[in-house]
Amino acid sequence: MRAVLSLIVAIVTTVVGESLLWGAGTALTRGALEAGGLDQRAALSASIAVVGIVLVALAMLTAGWSSLGVIVVGAIHLVAGAAALLVSPAIYYAVLRPLHQANQSVATGVDYAAATGMLLLTGVVMFVGGIALAARKARSGVAGRVVSVILAFVLGVGLLPVLAIGGSRVVQAVLLRLSAVVELFGALLVLAAAVLLVIVVATVRWSSLGALVLGIVLAAAGFGALFVPPALAPVSALDAQVGRGAGYLVGTGQLALLGMLLLATAIAGLVRGAQRRRLEPEPEVEESIGYQRETPLRTMDEIFPRTTSVYDPPAPPPSDRV
Repeated sequence: MRAVLSLIVAIVTTVVGESLLWGAGTALTRGALEAGGLDQRAALSASIAVVGIVLVALAMLTAGWSSLGVIVVGAIHLVAGAAALLVSPAIYYAVLRPLHQANQSVATGVDYAAATGMLLLTGVVMFVGGIALAARKARSGVAGRVVSVILAFVLGVGLLPVLAIGGSRVVQAVLLRLSAVVELFGALLVLAAAVLLVIVVATVRWSSLGALVLGIVLAAAGFGALFVPPALAPVSALDAQVGRGAGYLVGTGQLALLGMLLLATAIAGLVRGAQRRRLEPEPEVEESIGYQRETPLRTMDEIFPRTTSVYDPPAPPPSDRV
């Protein structure tokens, strides 16, 4: 029953949450934040994007009950995200034409999520995270915590510029220049970032600490840059391509989504670990190694029992004295 419930909740919250995020993200990428501040309309769009991000994170939290929902939803994202990067843009637009006709804002949000690689990375967190949580260990050792934190910072932070450059190349080629061929180099960079994220997410099988810390950092940076656009200025000054890619990720709320997904995965891992510990049977004393049943102390009479004499002396004769 929990598996079916997790599947239903994961599908519903993901569809609703991503629709809100994609629609609001489109409004933000159309220049609502170009002035460096939030007007009333842009603030509303950013708030709607936050609601969508929280809903998708709730979908990931269902892995605390069962991994079925996030594995199914994650597999769909993986297939769609990889196909969007590797198939011909003509085929991609032919498939999404009905959605563009029905809702232009949401369809444009899908375009940016697919081109920046965030559709693929969302699938990585859900699918790999669901499998890792299903095999979650009851207790985390010190080595598991340390390794998870190191991998989270080295690989998790390191994949961001790779993702930004790859996503920027795909967006520029496919969405802006309307290229008819696949931007292969950019797609390969996005796939490389996805592989690095697989390693980071897989560590929740042993410890949630790495995903927890990285999720907090990315979510704080994503939400902060979403509501305070000038925060991206130092990044843009480093490299134009990295700056453009970071702008696509942050301006559409995708970086905040990635952080919240990692944070939700870590929390689900803590829940799974607690469940595993509760299910551990209490060891029986008799079954412990080297156990010997205690025996009561013996008295001296039990050790050296008294014996009756074999010789029985006769009774003394009666006395004649009165």
